[in-house]
Amino acid sequence: MWPYLFVNSLLLAKTFLFNPFLGYLTFLAINLYLPLLIALNIFNAKLFRKTKLIATALPIILVPLFMIGAIWVARLVNIVHTIESNQNIEKPIEPKKSDLCCGFTKDSINICYNGILLANADISTFKIINSNWAKDTNSVYYFGEPILYIDSKTFRNIDSEYSVDIRNAYYFEQIVVDADPLTFKYVTGTDFYKDKNFIFKKGVKIASFGEN
Repeated sequence: MWPYLFVNSLLLAKTFLFNPFLGYLTFLAINLYLPLLIALNIFNAKLFRKTKLIATALPIILVPLFMIGAIWVARLVNIVHTIESNQNIEKPIEPKKSDLCCGFTKDSINICYNGILLANADISTFKIINSNWAKDTNSVYYFGEPILYIDSKTFRNIDSEYSVDIRNAYYFEQIVVDADPLTFKYVTGTDFYKDKNFIFKKGVKIASFGEN
């Protein structure tokens, strides 16, 4: 049996070239069978002259123990091989993320706000306007939330409170009723805003130019 075991142990050891130590350990564990068997026979021949009972029982005990030990070594090697193989599997490389500001991050593919993906954001045209607003060619975003009724192509931020597009003026993200976006502007040195018809405060129309 030993030549058969020897040839197979070479093939088995070759299988574990990923870890030379385990490969040599496997090879030795299998091929120790022959020298141990020879040593056991010599020892048993001498022992048999003194006590036949022990000499008969010894190989019956040692040979199964050796076989069990070899099986456990093979299992251990297989477990380590599986673990190392799994560790060596190439993991997909995640795109490197970079912080922009105001809660926005981006990688080569996506834009996120506070970790939430902006599904339809166009990374090539995405621009942060201030801590409230951002825009791209598709949408205008208020704290990361797309505001669908705002026109991104004509959107213009006036200050931290007011913005305009081609259709409306906005107080934060709310439409300023009756405001004319083309003439809407801040009245310098006051808390008021105006357009060609009305005066506004905190997003509400408070007077027209025809009123006292």
